[in-house]
Amino acid sequence: MSTSDIISVCALLLNIVVACFAYRQLKGLRKSDLFKVIIDLDRTITERKATLDSISIEIHVLAESNKLNSEDGLRLRLKMVMAEEDYINCLEQLAFIILEKYFTERQAKDQYQIPPSCPIS
Repeated sequence: MSTSDIISVCALLLNIVVACFAYRQLKGLRKSDLFKVIIDLDRTITERKATLDSISIEIHVLAESNKLNSEDGLRLRLKMVMAEEDYINCLEQLAFIILEKYFTERQAKDQYQIPPSCPIS
């Protein structure tokens, strides 16, 4: 074997090591990006639930004070339907992430305190 052959083999081995390192870095990056997405999604679900609660309280307060006329009722009902749709869309996104196994069953149970009796397919 000549010196150039030895250098070529060393360069090849170094490239393989660098490629493995890059792959591990990218794999870790994908996981951390997924967790960021899940955290953002969780925050969005919480915000949308708070919006639903706020609309519900507004309807309840107006109804108890007998100030809920048909125009306000229709406006609040439309507002409620839109907020419900936003909330359900976020829940569907979270369900998709879990069902497509982007998020393992163990991670889901740890993150969302799902009881052991509730199987996740």
